[in-house]
Amino acid sequence: MSEQKRALPLRAFLFLEAIQFLVLYLTLFGIERREGPMSYALLMLAASIPWIILAWLVHKKNYRVPLSWIFIAAVLLRFMAQFASPALSDDLYRYVWEGRQQHLGRNPFLDAPEKFEAEARDDPVWQGINHREIPAAYPPLCQVYLWVLASFGGDVLFFRSGFALMDLLLVFLIAIWLARMKLDPALSLIYSLCPMVLLELSVEGHNDSLGLVLLVASFILLGPQKGAQERGKKGSTQSILFAGFLLGLSIAAKYLPILLLPWFWRRDKRTLLPCLLAVFLGFVIYFPGFDRVPELFHGLLNFSEKWRHNDSLFHFVYVSCEAFQEWLKGMGYEGWLSDGWKLDQLARYVMAAIFVAGACFIYRFERDITRVPVVLFGLLFALATTVHPWYLVWVVPFLCRRPSPALFALIAGVQFSYLSLVYAGSAVVTETGERGSFWEGMLFWKLLEYLPFYLFALHAMISSLRRTED
Repeated sequence: MSEQKRALPLRAFLFLEAIQFLVLYLTLFGIERREGPMSYALLMLAASIPWIILAWLVHKKNYRVPLSWIFIAAVLLRFMAQFASPALSDDLYRYVWEGRQQHLGRNPFLDAPEKFEAEARDDPVWQGINHREIPAAYPPLCQVYLWVLASFGGDVLFFRSGFALMDLLLVFLIAIWLARMKLDPALSLIYSLCPMVLLELSVEGHNDSLGLVLLVASFILLGPQKGAQERGKKGSTQSILFAGFLLGLSIAAKYLPILLLPWFWRRDKRTLLPCLLAVFLGFVIYFPGFDRVPELFHGLLNFSEKWRHNDSLFHFVYVSCEAFQEWLKGMGYEGWLSDGWKLDQLARYVMAAIFVAGACFIYRFERDITRVPVVLFGLLFALATTVHPWYLVWVVPFLCRRPSPALFALIAGVQFSYLSLVYAGSAVVTETGERGSFWEGMLFWKLLEYLPFYLFALHAMISSLRRTED
């Protein structure tokens, strides 16, 4: 760390954190978040300003902030969060249900909650589950953790605390990871003091924190990226194998980290087998017999095929596919491309192809695995059909390594997506008669959320091209 770093005055830190604390307190206890999503989104935007200023001071202005200040502030914010009630998501009810069902000897991947309506219709937990017709979509290690939490007979708030504990653990793990890479551990405030992380993980209790703990731990064991003069040196076999195993556990807790597997393999090929072994062992626990293996993924496939919420580029691809199909029909073409494919499905295939091409480009030009998640996840958020606010928590730890103004802007504005859920949510029936869930966000608020993200991303791309030319 540079000796030229200036110490940030304590009064400046306290001033910024006091503003953030007060705004978050009002957000959690002063308004009804579900009934007033506009107030909630504006307050979260306001709470993000001190966070962005502190990140800018540490990253760009080279100020030194003691870790003790950051830890105390992070713990106090999370302590306050435990007195607030979850309001914006009903995922916790499903967590409790699936954990308890396992203690009854049932496999949550095989039977949807609606199957047990006769015996559970008076159960508040069952009543709180959304889409009861869909079985478990969360991966096996998450199910194991739900079983553990249910072993204590906990309620919804207890399960929330179980995932909030993982969020608190991340505060310390990220600082350790940054120190291991010889970076300023104070950059961990980007995660530790992020309002969106606090609300989605410690208040709403989303299960992403479990997978993130395992993923960050795998990066710690993987060690810093070697320089050119050290490229031939390898980490110890034990740490590398364990890093791969932890990556596999992270995938078995939430599928998203599987996108990083090619970079882990390129960094050290020894990570591949333990990673695959961890994923395999997770599914063995819930093995239903060879004839029912596809049912392990029924909930996940149902989600990926039908859900659509808070999309950005996908909307334009969808409209383009619609125009293309209409043009084909106008030309008299009646083949499979104009009539055989669902429009939504066609658009999803196009976006998947764009993402694969983009990921290959990133794989070709970005070799530092610690910098990859910011670009790769950023691309995913731009192309995805569904971008819930808690999805963005996956990129926040890696912003400590590679701060991105575009993603800072998206994180600050993503709470505007709740407007469409509260004011414009609607369940629809698809052409095949299946129930789907699609939300049409109001254009103005979607622009407010996404336009800064794309403008900053475009500026970063242009700046990168100019540096390459120079």
